[in-house]
Amino acid sequence: MSLKTKIENDENYFIKKAKLAEETDPFTAKAWILTAKSLSPNNFDVQFEVYKQEKAAKNYAEAAKCFSYIMLTFQNQPPELLRREIIQLTTALRAPETEKNPKKEEDFYVEMFQHISLEVQNRILLSLKRDSDNSLDYCQFVLLLMKKFPQMLNVNLPHLLEALVQNTSSGNQKNCIKMLLFEVVPIIIQKPPSDLSASLVHRILTLGLEFYTSQIFLLLPAEFSDTVNLTPPICWSRIFEIVDVCGRILKWEPFLPYNSSWSKDVYWQKLYHIVSLSSTRPSENKQILFYGTCLFIVSLHDYINSMKQKVDDNEIRYILIETMREENEPPIKPPYREPNIITNPRCDKEVAILFRTAVQCWQLLQSNEILQIDFKQLLLSLPCSPYVNQFLVDLAFYLGQPEESQTLMNDSTLGTSNLEKNLRYLSLTLHQPTFQVPAFELMMKVLADLPSQTDKYVKNITSNVAGRNMVFLPLTKRPILQYCIKILVKTLKAKLENETQHYRDSNSILGSMLVLIQLNYPSEIKTAEFIFERIRSKQSFSFPDFSTYIICPDFLEEFMYLYTNESSKIQLELSPQTATALTRRIGTRGSDRGIKDEFKQLIRKQMARSNEEIEPLILHFITQERNTLMQLIFDK
Repeated sequence: MSLKTKIENDENYFIKKAKLAEETDPFTAKAWILTAKSLSPNNFDVQFEVYKQEKAAKNYAEAAKCFSYIMLTFQNQPPELLRREIIQLTTALRAPETEKNPKKEEDFYVEMFQHISLEVQNRILLSLKRDSDNSLDYCQFVLLLMKKFPQMLNVNLPHLLEALVQNTSSGNQKNCIKMLLFEVVPIIIQKPPSDLSASLVHRILTLGLEFYTSQIFLLLPAEFSDTVNLTPPICWSRIFEIVDVCGRILKWEPFLPYNSSWSKDVYWQKLYHIVSLSSTRPSENKQILFYGTCLFIVSLHDYINSMKQKVDDNEIRYILIETMREENEPPIKPPYREPNIITNPRCDKEVAILFRTAVQCWQLLQSNEILQIDFKQLLLSLPCSPYVNQFLVDLAFYLGQPEESQTLMNDSTLGTSNLEKNLRYLSLTLHQPTFQVPAFELMMKVLADLPSQTDKYVKNITSNVAGRNMVFLPLTKRPILQYCIKILVKTLKAKLENETQHYRDSNSILGSMLVLIQLNYPSEIKTAEFIFERIRSKQSFSFPDFSTYIICPDFLEEFMYLYTNESSKIQLELSPQTATALTRRIGTRGSDRGIKDEFKQLIRKQMARSNEEIEPLILHFITQERNTLMQLIFDK
């Protein structure tokens, strides 16, 4: 008989004697097994029998020592008995507290587990992970242990995070992401770990952005539909909480919490301060990437949503387009500086701040090649492409890139209407040295395609700020008509101010301007004063279409004043029927009472029409007098 066989026979003998004595004499049984243990410390059967005795005696601490020794000694190829014991242990740990009973075996495992060292506890988890076919099951178990035994947090949290992040692309994606964001991240927020790798933290940040932006931008995959009750403010708060805790873990300069009442300019100033403090280049600093991306997408979301507003159960869309200064100035030449943005109620200065903040973040994140690549990759993982595409159109206009603007607008995925395209194209012509025929044709297309929704006239459509100006214009009938009329009036006025050899057309220009500025009078009172001052200086005014188009009470009263004023020598021709007589007689202070009556009757007739809708009248004038307007503007 070999020595090995003799030792094995002795071990089996001692184990057998110990088992026989268990029921009648526990002390003798323990003596037998301790003898076997001393002779064969590396025999699994002996060590497991020792463990079973301590377990039967409810000796939690000693049983923990025995179990720990077995785990450490036989970890590479654990025998089946040990595997079954691990399963029983983990099953007991999973059991809800309400199901615990001191008389049950499960209670022993829970108590014993608390006496096991963190190192052995971790080996138990690794064994479970190795033998489990379900990674989500392993993650749930580790999370349960951390909640039951907080002392395990520092040891097991990194392993749990690694496992969850690795499995977000598996078949358990939904549950892993939800566990990570709804159960594990709150634990991290309460007690941030200090030993997580930067790459793991970056991945957690990205997953948080992906999930919550899916909620915010309403592009959530169907499998997440049970969480759509997360409102945008809640989602933004959670995104900024994740950014904050990840920043603390990586020792970044603190950013700001989410507060919907704060201007986004406050966040931009903080980000700009962080960039100025950065000891490394932006391309090497991930905090700039993530801080800048978060601020960009929250500004982008609020900006695009602000461009669609509900008014009296109707949705009104706004677009950002070029507009003009109140006074004439030399044409603006490239390169264009960033423009002044004109705002109005409902689309106020905060909308302009949202847009500018998004622009500033975009430019920061495009400031060098490495940062640009990282930002592009991160942005592609976020479900906000439709918002980004709309923003890029406005960005191209804002930066004065007409070719890029037209290319983007022709992208069929944007679904840009012909009205919006033509209106934007029209706005691009405002920087040309003169108003050209193609621009006039674009205006005609816009006016032919006006929406039925009226809305109100906008208060601010031009500016006195030098340089480029842009305005948030509602895509409704009155503001668009107001915008086009403003361009026409300003063009005609410039033509009149520069008039030298074609002075014969000044009456038609003045008359056309009077018709057009009725649209939003008295906001055009300065232009009206300019027109009547020109008429006084000319000492004559002929406009045969007066009776067809002039119905503004203030204008009618002014013409009546010019006629009745004893000191006036102005000759007026205001209708085809009375043109000859008025030319002959008004200069004699109205000595012919019949002519006075004819003039007063004309004014009374026009005054009676003062309550007519002005928009159809203006549109009719532009349509009917299209050729005349082209001749006045283009000398054709």
